[in-house]
Formats: sequence, C-alpha cells, structure tokens
Amino acid sequence: MVLVGTDEEKLAKYAAEVLRVFSSIVKEPHGLYMYQPEYPDAQRRMGKFKEFIEGVSASIDYRPYKDTDKLLGTTVDFAILDLMNDLKPNDVGRLGGIVRGGGIYIFMVPPLDEWVRQLTKFQQSLLVPQYRPEDVRHFLKIRFWNKLMGMGKALIINVNNDELIKEPVIGDSQPGSQGR
Repeated sequence: MVLVGTDEEKLAKYAAEVLRVFSSIVKEPHGLYMYQPEYPDAQRRMGKFKEFIEGVSASIDYRPYKDTDKLLGTTVDFAILDLMNDLKPNDVGRLGGIVRGGGIYIFMVPPLDEWVRQLTKFQQSLLVPQYRPEDVRHFLKIRFWNKLMGMGKALIINVNNDELIKEPVIGDSQPGSQGR
C-alpha cells in the first residue's frame, strides 16, 4: 500500500485505517512504524497516527531509521515506512524482507513532482563542492516510484484528494496459469 500526499493528517489517517483493516484479518499483528525523528513533521505524522490507531489490537514498535541495522533478521506482520523526509537505499533495503508472507508494507511518500524538488538529507550528504543542490538528479526517487508503480500487487492512493492512482492486480497474472 502506497499512500501519496502532503496532508499529514490524511497520511496518518489512511495508514491507521489500513492497519485497522489488516488487524481485523490478522489477529494481534506485530509491526514497525519507521520514521525520521529529527523532522518535526515526521513526529507530527506519527503522533496523529497514534491517535487514529487507538483501539486497534496491534503491537507497534516506533523506530527511527537509524535502527534499521538492528532490525536485520527480525520478522514482523507489517511495516509502515514514513519516507516523506528521506529515502536512503540502505534503510529500504534492510527493511525489504522484514515482513512475513501475508503481511503488508505501508509506504508514505510525497507526490513524485514534489519529491523530485525536495533535497533529502541523504542527497545532501552526497554533494561535493563543485555541485550545487540544484545539480542533484533524483534518479533514486524516480526509480523507486517506478518500481512501486510496476508492482502488480501495489495499491497506490493519493490521500490529498482521495484518488486511486493504481489498483493492484488480483490473482496470478502469469499467462497460461489459470487452473493451476
């Protein structure tokens, strides 16, 4: 599930609602909420999420991205990744296999047109003296976005206007696999 938008309250509300539905299917799920604690907006989103999730029987560990290396080898039922402020390939890679089969990832990302204008802390760390922030190309964000759009089972929603961007493909999409 990919939640795209800039409205902090709606991002938190949608994420909470997805987890509410998931916890009605998977009894007492355990998962992660990953965020960047140094950003006030990330803390606000997390606070709103906590308000909206009240009453849901899910166990949630709220963890900063700097802890991703400590999470290697663990398995959870769900992972909520707040990627609004930063996108570090190592963090996403470490969390890429942490959700067990039948689980769910919930990504929160800005709209692509805004995301490519935003210079993340990771991108700033890559700048060398002869280059300026406006020289940075946003290949990682574009590639990540394209991968999300290309995932057959991904559901992508623009939360700002409650619009469906991409529906998931249900069932086996391999040709000739019917009846197997």
